[in-house]
Amino acid sequence: MIPAYEQLFLEQKIISVEVWEQSQMIGGIYGVKSDRYFSAESMFYKKSNASKAAFVFLVKYLQSQYGFQWMDLQMLTSVSQAMGGHLIKREDFLKRILL
Repeated sequence: MIPAYEQLFLEQKIISVEVWEQSQMIGGIYGVKSDRYFSAESMFYKKSNASKAAFVFLVKYLQSQYGFQWMDLQMLTSVSQAMGGHLIKREDFLKRILL
């Protein structure tokens, strides 16, 4: 995994958003950008709502920089659902990524 992510980073396909409080990282999210969408890999927090702030920033960034209208969250959680995430059928997902 590490060599693969290093290569993706060199290809500028990794995006991460970090939330800092003074000198401590308190939350963030990262994932892989393809030509058509972003696939979120992981998010974390050490302080309540820090990962949510990172997520909101990421969504706005992906919309403004790449015109993305959706992202692959990989799994629906209460947090992602509260922020508008929803399940789609496998066939619909494949249509979106293979267009």
